Amino acid sequence: MSEVTAVAKRTVESARMPLGFAAAFAIFRAEWRGGWRSGWFIALVTMPMLLFVLFGTTLHGDLDGGLAVAAMLMASFTCFGVVNLSIFAVGVAAAEQRGMGWIRRLRASAMPLWSFFGGKLMLGLAAATTVLAGNSIIAGIVGAGVPIMHLLRLWVVILFGTVCLAPFGFALAYWARPGAAGVIGNLIFLPLSYTSGFMTPVDALPGPIAALSTYLPTSHWGNLAWGAIATPGQAAEFGVRTPGRPLLDIAVVLVWAVAASFVAAVGWRRDRSRDRIRG
Repeated sequence: MSEVTAVAKRTVESARMPLGFAAAFAIFRAEWRGGWRSGWFIALVTMPMLLFVLFGTTLHGDLDGGLAVAAMLMASFTCFGVVNLSIFAVGVAAAEQRGMGWIRRLRASAMPLWSFFGGKLMLGLAAATTVLAGNSIIAGIVGAGVPIMHLLRLWVVILFGTVCLAPFGFALAYWARPGAAGVIGNLIFLPLSYTSGFMTPVDALPGPIAALSTYLPTSHWGNLAWGAIATPGQAAEFGVRTPGRPLLDIAVVLVWAVAASFVAAVGWRRDRSRDRIRG
């Protein structure tokens, strides 16, 4: 009886919400529940935690001021995980759904299409929060925890990055062939993560690659993540090339996000035109 009541209550609450928001939440809830039943989504969420355990918690030592190196690596592997989620959980998954004709069906329904993107974005935000929570718990267990206010600042940066990286996934979804999206996703994800210093500090990268990193959105987003838990001096000691310049970092990330959104919008219009021709 209680389960029936709960379902009825959710139905009433959804009915009170505008159609677009209710549909976005329904898509998020369906994909969130379905994701935890599939191995690929569990792997996307848990992989950065596993990598942090294997390669982050094994490095001991402190930066000037007592901040553990492992705490900085906690931020690095969390960013690594969010890039992975944005490319695969958002982009590759949406490309596969487009290939199955699901997005075409959504266009024929009364649901605003932005609800699809909103539901995907909510999925990314929830998954990114899960990755950060898991890595912060691991960091606390190994003695590399950070103050709660620093962790909250890092959470805000992670959410900001998730929102700004989602358009990259949507652009991939509308420009890549569904069958090739996974391969192209790897070609985007791995170089971005490597050149941005999430796997190796930027100062340790080869010269040309380190120079390229200064133009990448993920590199500047990483600067914000490291800066959320470290002082500029500690970030520089860790290997961050341009610490203490948050406004520049935010501007670069936003410019790339707007450009990716434009590319995604053009791809969406192209896909819609093709559907009309087929119809």
